[in-house]
Amino acid sequence: MKKSGFLMVLIALLLFPAVVPAAHAQTLTFSTIDKAKFKTSIISIMTQAYARLGVDINIVALPVQRAIISADQGEYDGELFRIKDMERHFPNMVMVDIPCYWVDVFAYVRTEDQFKVNGWKSIPRNYTLAAQFGLKYMERIIQSHSLKAVFVKDTVQAFKLLISGNANLAVAANSFGEQIVGEQRMTNLVRLSPAIDRVEFCHYLHKKNARLVPKIKAVLQAMHIDGSMDAYLPSLN
Repeated sequence: MKKSGFLMVLIALLLFPAVVPAAHAQTLTFSTIDKAKFKTSIISIMTQAYARLGVDINIVALPVQRAIISADQGEYDGELFRIKDMERHFPNMVMVDIPCYWVDVFAYVRTEDQFKVNGWKSIPRNYTLAAQFGLKYMERIIQSHSLKAVFVKDTVQAFKLLISGNANLAVAANSFGEQIVGEQRMTNLVRLSPAIDRVEFCHYLHKKNARLVPKIKAVLQAMHIDGSMDAYLPSLN
């Protein structure tokens, strides 16, 4: 190439640099429980967490049982959140072993059925607990503490069963119970203190995405330290 021609090419490259298409961000899709009161907060937390890895996420809300079964079967890249140790029941799921959220669980009873709360073991043996069907956490609690229970479709139905006298106890996370009591105009119900339990939730990935587990765990640890989660985590009252 002649010297003049080389200079023209060099000038053109400097003035009009080659356009390199931006790499498309990876996108993962997670199932989640459709009626979980606090899922909006966890979506915000996990969206920020994956953004730090350059990953976009989509969320598909499903009924409680279908959400985890679909994720375990590989229809989705994982589930947004569940209680710890769900991998014992769903072996294709890999837990990210650091909480992405937690809730304090309070017991609700009729005024005449109050008792002193000291964990699940303090529930009177003759009491019947109204519990939402499909929640592995509640199933585990009921079994491990040999509680009498009746299962309903959601927490609102549990409170209605309590009001009707067909159950002695219902539980709800943080202020959700107070919201139900107010919206349903339920009287003669008492929220017992302190909380009967604190439940921690973890993010789960399908085993096909296991390589991401240490990466997203490190990000969540950093978010706990730098305060990125503080605006989304519940108050402790």
